[in-house]
Amino acid sequence: MLLSYKSIGITPNEHIQQLKKKIICNKICYAGRLDPMAHGLMIYLTDEECKNVKLYLGLNKTYRFKILFGVSTDTYDILGKITSFNESNIDLNLLRDNLDIFKGEYEQEYPPFSSQVVDKKPLWKHSLDNTLTKITIPKKKINIYDLRVISNTKVNFKDLQENILYRINLLQSNKFRKKEIISNWEKINLKNAYIVELEAEVSSGTYIRSLCHRIGKFLNTNAIAYDIFRTKIGNYDL
Repeated sequence: MLLSYKSIGITPNEHIQQLKKKIICNKICYAGRLDPMAHGLMIYLTDEECKNVKLYLGLNKTYRFKILFGVSTDTYDILGKITSFNESNIDLNLLRDNLDIFKGEYEQEYPPFSSQVVDKKPLWKHSLDNTLTKITIPKKKINIYDLRVISNTKVNFKDLQENILYRINLLQSNKFRKKEIISNWEKINLKNAYIVELEAEVSSGTYIRSLCHRIGKFLNTNAIAYDIFRTKIGNYDL
């Protein structure tokens, strides 16, 4: 078993190719994914231990993540086409006072851009083919055990825009509509943006970007995951 940090801009499979250059083994597999724009701890298994992958998949996860308010995308994170944006003033006290709403067990709908398969086709493919309206997006029972606000920041949007473009340009693959998404971000004209950092302990399979989207809807504003950092898997941490 290997504990390794996955950086922003690469997929787990691309990370495996990097690891193969550093270690001697016949086979490597991962136990749990991270989106290309997410970073942090991943568990990799080698050789015979790959047969035991199911023992690792159900472990709880801990994330530190930042929500960007004022922008919505079709992926619920920065790696998506922008669907709406506005100058946003959030009521942080309203969020703090209502964090318990987001805790506990409930059914979370898979995000439109995810690898969950419906009718023999992943949801991201349905999204690109404009066939989401012809299917029922499935839900998964998840549990948010703990959720707390760490910090909040008001930032100059131009500075933030530069950082977002830098992160998107870290992508090694060209299959994520990279040019189109960069063009989208370059056209946004906002003065300021609000970022709130939170920490959550969640059950396996929880989509943090979907949680960010849900928090934005509760606050009646646009919201996406700006940064997702996984710090812990079960009892393993960075």
